[in-house]
Formats: sequence, structure tokens, C-alpha cells
Amino acid sequence: TSPAFEPDPLFGEASSTGTFLFRLRCACNVLESGQSHEQAAVLAHSKDMARWIESALRDGSVLLAGLPLQSVKTYQPACFNLADYKIVQPEFRAALPSLLRGVCALCAEVPSLPRTPSSGSNPSTPTSGSSSVLGKELASLSMGVIVLLLGAQDVEHSYADLQVFIRTIRHMLIISSASKGK
Repeated sequence: TSPAFEPDPLFGEASSTGTFLFRLRCACNVLESGQSHEQAAVLAHSKDMARWIESALRDGSVLLAGLPLQSVKTYQPACFNLADYKIVQPEFRAALPSLLRGVCALCAEVPSLPRTPSSGSNPSTPTSGSSSVLGKELASLSMGVIVLLLGAQDVEHSYADLQVFIRTIRHMLIISSASKGK
């Protein structure tokens, strides 16, 4: 398997991490609200997207957990260089809501419906087929990241972020109950 993060020799490691997170955020945004042909193009890589999102969520949770430096040094990151952990921490924090929206979009068997001004968002409902793309680890990471973000005293969450958290929790619970029913 290829690594989720490939450093770009023309940039510093922190810049490469920022570029990777930006591209991943864009892909998640396309999954959530892009045109059907754009969504189809990204969904063709859904297994890779799930792997990249999982790696970014794992790395982001380590960075945002407030662990001492000695504990962070024992971790093997997939998306950043340990020397840059302080510099990339805010980028991971900013990316997490987009990544969670990507998880929700991957939960749905069909692309989510476009937003309309009168109805707000029309998120599609996760189905039992969703579990083929999402592993248990990604579901656990998503829930853990939400708990971590909600427990952060230094962050003021926007209404949109809270909606993403609730939507992600709902999707994970539906998938979990569907997989236990089998």
C-alpha cells in the first residue's frame, strides 16, 4: 500500500502537510456538496478517501489531545512530520469538520443531495452498504475526534460545526446498529 502522505521535495514538511490537508478537505467538500459528476469522480476513490481520512483523523486526534511531547514522539504519524507537530496542529483542527463531513458523505451509499436554500441540508441516510467503505476504526476515530473537540475548552464551536458533529454521530450510530443486526 502507498502511504497516505507523500512529502513534496519542493516544500517544507509543514507546507506539504498543509497541502495534503487542503486537498483532502476539498475532496470531502466535493463529496458533500459537489455536482453529481464531481461526486462520482471522487467516490470512485472512496476506499482511498476513507484511508486518507482515517489517517488524518488519527493524526489530528494525537495532535489535539494535549499529550506531552514525550508521548507524541512515540507516535508514528502518517500525515505530518513530528518536528512540525506544533506548526501543523491548527491546520488539523481547522480540517476536522470537513473531514467529518467527508465521513458522513462516505457513509451514504449514494451521493448526498444538494443543499437548497429553503430546506437547508438534505443529508442522505447511511445504509448497510456504507460499512464496506468505512471500517470500525474510522467510525471509532470519528466519534473520538468529536468528543475531543467538544471537550476542548479553548475552542468556540460554530453552529455549522455542531451540526456536523451531530450528523456524524447519527451516521455512526445507524451504521453500528445496522452492522450489529446482521
